[in-house]
Amino acid sequence: MSIPVTTRGGKGSALTQSEMDTNLTNLARDASTTQQGNIRATTNAEAQAGAATNLAVTPAALASVLNLADFSLSANGYIKLQNGVMIQWGSASVTGDTTTGITFPQTFPSAVFYFNYCIDAAGLFSTSSGGVSYSALTTSTVNIDNGQDISGTARWIAIGY
Repeated sequence: MSIPVTTRGGKGSALTQSEMDTNLTNLARDASTTQQGNIRATTNAEAQAGAATNLAVTPAALASVLNLADFSLSANGYIKLQNGVMIQWGSASVTGDTTTGITFPQTFPSAVFYFNYCIDAAGLFSTSSGGVSYSALTTSTVNIDNGQDISGTARWIAIGY
């Protein structure tokens, strides 16, 4: 048995039964990391288990794994992960030769284990002496100490639990 098909060139050709069986087998096979094929979307429970290597993770399943029920994607925002880790970010105006207090959007329940920042300002460190640092880091606040005579915007990130 042969079935006529149309090729890209528009000329008719025929597939043998064996070629059709091979093509159908290839269409019906499961996908893997090394083989194309069909893939099924994971359930939330399968995504949370994290063991399957042959399933697609949907946005809803990913959200269930990360448990992003508590978050704020604003300019000064945060994400709380299922394991208790919280990532917060934001910005604040800093004036030259002053200390600026920053209050985190959410208080970290236990500790802050990472804090970093940068200051956007034309000419920062180019003509002045003195430095920029942070101090008085707590679970709810931090100070940006601007020892420069240049003002700008401090952009920061904090990670804790």
